[in-house]
Amino acid sequence: MVKLLMLLLLFFVTKTICSFGNRDNDILCNESERDTLLRFKEGLEDPSNRLSSWVLEVDCCEWEGVTCDNLTGHVKELKLANPQDDAGNFKLRGKISDSILSLNDPSSFGQNLYSESLRWLQRLRSLSSLDLSYADLSKVSNWLLEINKLPSLVELRLSRCKLNHITPLSHVNFSSLSVLDISSNYFNGFIPNWISNLGSLVSLDLRGGYFQGPLPEGFSNLTSLENLNVAYNYLNSSLPKWLFSLTSISSLDLHGNDFQGPIPCGFQNSSAVTYLDLSDISFNSTMPNSLRGEISNDTSNLTNLVSIDLSENAFEGNIPR
Repeated sequence: MVKLLMLLLLFFVTKTICSFGNRDNDILCNESERDTLLRFKEGLEDPSNRLSSWVLEVDCCEWEGVTCDNLTGHVKELKLANPQDDAGNFKLRGKISDSILSLNDPSSFGQNLYSESLRWLQRLRSLSSLDLSYADLSKVSNWLLEINKLPSLVELRLSRCKLNHITPLSHVNFSSLSVLDISSNYFNGFIPNWISNLGSLVSLDLRGGYFQGPLPEGFSNLTSLENLNVAYNYLNSSLPKWLFSLTSISSLDLHGNDFQGPIPCGFQNSSAVTYLDLSDISFNSTMPNSLRGEISNDTSNLTNLVSIDLSENAFEGNIPR
């Protein structure tokens, strides 16, 4: 028994010594990447003092918005969008510097800045998440061609970037994309057909993009789609039948468009839908093109429905039970 106790004591003492001995070997921020971030900071205006932790005395893996790899110490995530400032009123200001290319392929990158070119993305081929929401990209003429060079991209968020055109793509390299948000821009054209080739897409947000015409027929191939938001556009065809054959959709927002005619047959097949907004389907105050007709009893088959909005239309009759 005494020998056993001695062995246990020796084990705990050895473990404690090793723990203290390894304390100095903890993975710290990569020094060259720390210097890169400090140079990057020098070119920014920070009205809300969000980068106050970006100082030499603090390990850069502990800096606001910076996440490091636990094994290598390389910066793997850089998120500078202020989560408490959805309107962007206190955003960081300044140009996205080419010095950021010295980072070792961060897997996620978020900014609230402006850029005249996205060529700085070309060396970040391992990038899986790109969030440039609220960044001013109005002077970037080939934004889509540069982003198409990122084959590992899974999430792309370019909301409110002042984009005004979409270059046609003959081939989509980021075919693994699961989240695409290009909402609140000024595209003034048809929804691009290349979106139909994103077979892994789970969430698609095109609201407020000044899109015109019909929903692309190719969207019927997006069988993994769970969230579709095309609100506040100028889409003006009848609602396509295939839209309600996408049985994986749980959130569908079509409001504020010029869709015409009745809700098509097959509407009752959308059994996975929990949120449905078909309100205000006409920008004309007299509502000549509003969804019209009787509300079908088939709506009672939508057993998972939590919220439905059919206001500002020309429906008739009783609400089904």
